[in-house]
Amino acid sequence: MSIIEIGCMGVKPDHAVMDSSTPEGRILQQAWGSVLQADGGPHWAYGGLECNDPLRLWGLFAFDSVQQHEKFAQTFGFQAVQDLPKILSHPIFQRHVAIDDGAAPLASVLDAGIKRMIFAYFPADVSEDNKVAIRECAKRVLTEHGWEGSRRSWGWGVENDFPILGNEDEGKGSAFVIFQSQSNQHVDLKEEDSSHQAALSELRNEFKAVGELLHVVSVQVGFQSFATK
Repeated sequence: MSIIEIGCMGVKPDHAVMDSSTPEGRILQQAWGSVLQADGGPHWAYGGLECNDPLRLWGLFAFDSVQQHEKFAQTFGFQAVQDLPKILSHPIFQRHVAIDDGAAPLASVLDAGIKRMIFAYFPADVSEDNKVAIRECAKRVLTEHGWEGSRRSWGWGVENDFPILGNEDEGKGSAFVIFQSQSNQHVDLKEEDSSHQAALSELRNEFKAVGELLHVVSVQVGFQSFATK
């Protein structure tokens, strides 16, 4: 089981952080590149701007365990990212997702086509039985809508206090996170979006039937690899 640190950060206006030819882009590349090369650091890192809100930077980092990440963050990790406040305005959230063993390797999903994340939020005390049922619903619905196994990955949040994106007034909860890449490399963007929206609607209905669904939100991000070890 892979543990993914997932984080979202605000980007300062007029800072092209994903362009490595700019000063701010070089700061990000240097910071995350240093993290990857350090002993005890993540196995890989992907970052990208939210397509509908380019002032939000998302980062995904693969660790063996939460403990490994926490130990690294307290040592070299803290030093490696000390220049990020020069280009980032504020942290939005940072949590961990445990990728299911039966899901596709997340890096392979992130390397393919359009990338989306679906966050489905449930009460903090959602039962283990409901977690299993929710996962099985997701597998079935995604398959029916054309996302075969190699183009999807998923997992439950390790923490049960994920902030509810887009509906912060609801507070926090447990999150089931789905990572999707393009369902078929030959379909056009309009068809792809229509397929995604249909799957999202069905997921919402199925999840409501299984558990006390608090909120569902889909986020499209232009993820790029920052290299691997």
